Amino acid sequence: MKSVSLTHTGMVRKENQDSVINLRDMKGNYFIGVADGMGGHKAGDVASRTLTEELIRFFRKADKRKCYQDPEYLKGVIRQINKRIYELSRSQADYEGMGTTLTLCMTNGKFGRVCQVGDSRAYIVGEEGIHQITRDQSLVQFMVDNNQITPEEARVHPSRHVILSAVGTEEDVDIDMYAFTIRRGEKILICSDGLSDNFTDEELYGIIRSNPNVKRCVVELIEQANRRGGTDNISAIIFEA
Repeated sequence: MKSVSLTHTGMVRKENQDSVINLRDMKGNYFIGVADGMGGHKAGDVASRTLTEELIRFFRKADKRKCYQDPEYLKGVIRQINKRIYELSRSQADYEGMGTTLTLCMTNGKFGRVCQVGDSRAYIVGEEGIHQITRDQSLVQFMVDNNQITPEEARVHPSRHVILSAVGTEEDVDIDMYAFTIRRGEKILICSDGLSDNFTDEELYGIIRSNPNVKRCVVELIEQANRRGGTDNISAIIFEA
């Protein structure tokens, strides 16, 4: 098992408001995630960095079995951190309204649990194809679910970056939880929308399957996203079971 992460500012923005988590403990539990910050100057960076730093501290002392067995355990931790970021946002004018997405996965290479807030994504990739584990908490996904637009229209919709939930923007936060199994040789991709917006699922699958080296694959994804404009910060993590 291995996990490789990379984050890049992109070709347009001056600062990177994405933060990543890529940890492994002595028992082979992996804790990987992407937080895509939003807000005014520096505020998005503060929100995503605060979230990931708090989660890293949690993982180092967490009851790992409880993380797998009890979805409310992880949810409770994220809610506590949400309150801290929300209070911080109200303490300084520069931080007002700041928030961050979160897509966080804990896996031992056989079973995994994903926490989702916002529109950063988690996919599982195997011989039979690519499957999006998470469902975007976004306006366009809501419109797709209610048959107002098609998935193809959602990719180019002017409101495609409007998310319905974020860590730190409100006193409480809506957290979606997903459980899945993973087989040897399969891969988990976690990424910010700076990556996923630039590719169809089929393109992601082609790049990942054609690059058996995990490190090279992550680099290729970032490089191709930048060649396609790099209009946003870009973060990707690939875990290989």
